[in-house]
Amino acid sequence: MVADSASRVTAYPQAVQAKLESAFNSLKTAVMSQCEMQTRILLQKIDMRQTTTNNLQDQISTDRDNIDSIEQHENDKHDFLLRRQITKAIQDIESRIRELNQRNAWLKIEVVEQTAVDNIVQTIKGSLRVQPSGGGAYFNSR
Repeated sequence: MVADSASRVTAYPQAVQAKLESAFNSLKTAVMSQCEMQTRILLQKIDMRQTTTNNLQDQISTDRDNIDSIEQHENDKHDFLLRRQITKAIQDIESRIRELNQRNAWLKIEVVEQTAVDNIVQTIKGSLRVQPSGGGAYFNSR
């Protein structure tokens, strides 16, 4: 009877370990899936940012060409007004490009612990104890 009890006690942690391994494998699969999804989202954002940057740089080039054209057909009043307008547009575009390039924080992904892993480990370590079936003295696994 004691031997039968001992083998049940020995089998129990093995069953718990199998459940924990299964839960960990499910967690690992979910985290990897979330990582892949977040990576795809970030890559899309990077592509959009690059497209926006390229478009803005093209606009700067066009505006600079317009300034050169204005210089060739000098009409002082038009020259002044268009230069001012184009210069402001270029400054706005350059500012937007700098802003896009400075937003690097959202280019990272990270794991956030919903429950502290150390707490889970401590809970697991203290989750089982062996005692006589009728109560009394026991051995705690902590």
